[in-house]
Amino acid sequence: MTERHSATTLSIVIGLVAVAGLASVMTGVGPGIILFVVAVVLAVAQRSTLARALRVPDSNLRRRRLLTAAVLSVIFVASFATYSLLIGDNWGVRETVLTIIGTLAMFGAVGYLIAGLLTPRTPDYRVATPG
Repeated sequence: MTERHSATTLSIVIGLVAVAGLASVMTGVGPGIILFVVAVVLAVAQRSTLARALRVPDSNLRRRRLLTAAVLSVIFVASFATYSLLIGDNWGVRETVLTIIGTLAMFGAVGYLIAGLLTPRTPDYRVATPG
């Protein structure tokens, strides 16, 4: 497993443990706060591993973020159009799923668009300067 994959796995584990801890507290299970504390301790203990994973140079990061924003916006428009055609007198599972997908795609598209626009452009080293 590469360092990047191990850091991604570590981030996912920390997130899942934190969500489980918060969900258990919200459902009334008091000792579940221990899971949240474990997630915080794990994040603090592994902060150098997580920080190294963030500094991986990527020459196509801006392009990939903007492409992801475009794909998510198409998903949002498609789910909204389908939802508009299918909505009737009843609200069923189909409409709920379309609403969830559309809402997540809408917020994701805006988030990736902002992140892509804030990501600095990589210099094009292939262009030769006149010498």
